[in-house]
Amino acid sequence: MKLLYPLAKRFIAGDDVKSMIHNIVYYDLVTINYVGETATTDLQRLKNLTEYLHLIDYLKGTWAVRQYEISIKLSQFGNAPYQWKEPVEQIVNAIKDNPRIKIKFDMEKADLIDDTIKFSRCFNDVGIVLQANMERSYTDLADVIERFRRVRICKGAYKGDITNMTKIRFAYLELVEELFRSGYFYHKSYQQELVSLATHDEYLIENIKELATQYACKTKFYFEMLFGIRRDLAKRLLEDGYKVRTYVPYGDNWMPYVTRRLMEFKNLKFVGINILKEYFAR
Repeated sequence: MKLLYPLAKRFIAGDDVKSMIHNIVYYDLVTINYVGETATTDLQRLKNLTEYLHLIDYLKGTWAVRQYEISIKLSQFGNAPYQWKEPVEQIVNAIKDNPRIKIKFDMEKADLIDDTIKFSRCFNDVGIVLQANMERSYTDLADVIERFRRVRICKGAYKGDITNMTKIRFAYLELVEELFRSGYFYHKSYQQELVSLATHDEYLIENIKELATQYACKTKFYFEMLFGIRRDLAKRLLEDGYKVRTYVPYGDNWMPYVTRRLMEFKNLKFVGINILKEYFAR
């Protein structure tokens, strides 16, 4: 655990709300996640709910003019929808009078995807995440478009049924192009940017930029990047006129998050290369 702590500090914005807010003071657009998943006891579930309600209260009183998104892993409240219902309703009720705070359900391991998507339909203004490494995501995107939902597209940090990276990249761009050409951005109700494209992959970013030019939607979506990774790339995108969000995890239960990220990156090579790229780009 001590060995990974220096890496954790790179990925995790703070142990608590106050330290996290201090570390994101210069970030304009953020998606905040209280780290942790798969709560198995009532005490853990209550602790997670209490923290999210505390976070919302803090955001209401801090920089009230800014907009925030809170990204929740539903397994923090158990592994079944009947366990999710009461805590999520409390969270949604806590933000109902504050249009500057939005909620999104993070997508997790494969056996929770179907329940997560079905459960999300109970809440009109709650967004979801689609993972390109899941074959079902193309069908799920059609549901997102039909229901006019907020959505984040990512490669997928959990094991999916598409494992080849070339195929995952192709699936990712297929999802993006379907979204761009659907007319989603020009819906009569489109009043805010509803789409986040989460990636640090420069191959994907260059292709997304080409698609954005082709479909004339450069300012209609966000690129989304992890806290502490490729700040130089985020800066370049902003300078080129794109919008960028930062996914900001915080909390003392950082081990599962950091471990999963390292598994996603396969090894420390990704981290080392991107820290060096950022350093030499200064």
